[in-house]
Amino acid sequence: MATKDSKLGKYIFRPFYKKYVERKYNPELLDEKKILDNFKGPAIVLVNHCHILDPVFITTKSKLHIRWVTGSHLFKSRIRRFFIGKVADCISKQQGRSDLQTIKDISKALKNNEIVGMFPEGTRTWDGTYANLNTKTTAKLLKIFKAPVLFIRLEGAYDLCPRWADENRTGPLKIRVLKLIEKDDFKSLKLENIEKIITDNLGFSSSKWQEDNKVKYICDNKANGVERLLYTCPICESKSTIIGNKNEVKCNSCNTSDFLNEYMQFQNKSFKFENLSQWNDWQRNHILKEVLNNKLDFPSDKGVFFRIGKKNKFKVISRNFTIKLKNNSLIVNFEDREDIVFYLDKIQSFIINVKQTIELYYDDILYSIRMESYSNALKYYEAWSSINKG
Repeated sequence: MATKDSKLGKYIFRPFYKKYVERKYNPELLDEKKILDNFKGPAIVLVNHCHILDPVFITTKSKLHIRWVTGSHLFKSRIRRFFIGKVADCISKQQGRSDLQTIKDISKALKNNEIVGMFPEGTRTWDGTYANLNTKTTAKLLKIFKAPVLFIRLEGAYDLCPRWADENRTGPLKIRVLKLIEKDDFKSLKLENIEKIITDNLGFSSSKWQEDNKVKYICDNKANGVERLLYTCPICESKSTIIGNKNEVKCNSCNTSDFLNEYMQFQNKSFKFENLSQWNDWQRNHILKEVLNNKLDFPSDKGVFFRIGKKNKFKVISRNFTIKLKNNSLIVNFEDREDIVFYLDKIQSFIINVKQTIELYYDDILYSIRMESYSNALKYYEAWSSINKG
């Protein structure tokens, strides 16, 4: 059942962006069993999340109208709310925390014989590896809804434009249609079986894929923006000293440097790693040790705005502040008001949105904190995540 607005998206906007995507990215659909030809609602589509245009890539290569579950931050702007909510007919989801209204909206869509698209990771991958964050939650939802589930895996989407990168690359994009779970299958599937099916189908690693296939992605500035991903040097263990310039990754503290090639691998292994995913694994474990020993201490980042959520919009509180990690706390130092300390173990949920923007719930209040473009928001998330693991 398509609404008037979703028809506007399907018949007016889809032909426009379809031509753009086909020309710029030329995605290849791999659907050997022709599952998409006869696929219809009520059903759920699960996809690994690599690129900001993932939903567009898939709808470009199919005739399906998919109602994508999308971060609620995109609905807080009136213009975006119109296009995301009305034209694209997406379902809002407060990332990082339970959202009963989202479950109700998904249930309603399925009862209307619609197709709902979901990304079990809940957020785009930072290093090209499937983030096994919400697999158990997703499995529980599938068990509740008992609707047919189609798995689609994107290969090469991360390499086209990594989340941290300044520039797009040129290279292939493959949309691989995988396993279909029928409604009746859920009668015999236990929760752990569903979890394994999700991980087996969507557990994609760009680094492993590149090792096996050696697929070139062309860009003159492959390392620009890598400081958004890398926050600790593995050689000297200095913090916030990694910078990217053209194809070079360098530590400004110990002057160690290396170069990224067209396969997103390091040429010389000067930092001890073959690729960015290995480096990210190491720094994630390193920050966990610092959290457990209460030795967190990162240099400050310059803030752009500090906002508090008010219903469907935010109110700007300050534009003059810095933010830093220290002693298992996220500290905001204001120039124009009293400082705020967020204790990591008391932060209820934590996500990173576009443009190095942190959204967190603390004492049931939603805060939005944006840092300067080349700041690293990931270290704040990893510190918070480590507290929860510890």
